[in-house]
Amino acid sequence: MITVLNTTENFPKTFQEKISAAFHPYSISTNFCSEERVNIFTVNYIQRKGNIRYDKIYQNCIGKPKTILCSKELILDNTPFKRFDDIEYQTLIMKNLIIELLKHNIKRDMKIIFYDPYAQYPSFLSEFLSYTSTLTVVSEMPKFYENEAARIMNETGASIIVKNDISMISPCDILIAPCTIEKDFPSCASEIIFTAAKPLVNCKGTVFYDYKVSLPEKMNYTIPDCIDETYFTAALYSLCKINELSHLSPYGCVCESKLISKEEIFQLIKNVVRN
Repeated sequence: MITVLNTTENFPKTFQEKISAAFHPYSISTNFCSEERVNIFTVNYIQRKGNIRYDKIYQNCIGKPKTILCSKELILDNTPFKRFDDIEYQTLIMKNLIIELLKHNIKRDMKIIFYDPYAQYPSFLSEFLSYTSTLTVVSEMPKFYENEAARIMNETGASIIVKNDISMISPCDILIAPCTIEKDFPSCASEIIFTAAKPLVNCKGTVFYDYKVSLPEKMNYTIPDCIDETYFTAALYSLCKINELSHLSPYGCVCESKLISKEEIFQLIKNVVRN
């Protein structure tokens, strides 16, 4: 089941409203709907005074969930809840977008670096190798990638360079980071960077993150108004195990705080190839 928390503020303005808020500092309403393979429980919380009463919200939830869908603005420390993190799904659809772009725009000598510090995605390598002969992996846990590189070498003859130090990242055409970039690394302005979340450090180059998808038409789920469609889709995949959603390709993503289309990214890739 997906649990959604929708919070709104309605602080009193008039004297009469302030008196009412003193006795009724918040209100809670709930809604439950069941659609195909998915149960969606929504808690609507209106805050009129004081802090959000997460204990009261928890009491009104079905099944006492630990993970909820909610705004990034909510601070859930020291509450019964944890915000659902969609980075796993963002990583999958990022990969889908990159593969689609490489199929249409790549030439074999383009330099690609795969930056995965905690060695979470060795399985991605074979897919990228279909479109480039120059692939370098940088990971703080190189053993996992050395094993995968050896397997790929034995099976296909393809060679992968594995490095273990972030300082070894050299200028490249495309850098792929299926993680949140938390450390500075050498880069040049010509790089195109695909990452699963907005970097925590300043990165030179063109950085893409926050990938957007639309649900297939056959999946007519009622998406709560307070939830972004891609975030909801991630929950369907991760929490409800609707695995076919892992194959969706984004229609766009964010770059420099602006949403850009897949077609615009295509053009940027073409420009890199020409240079």
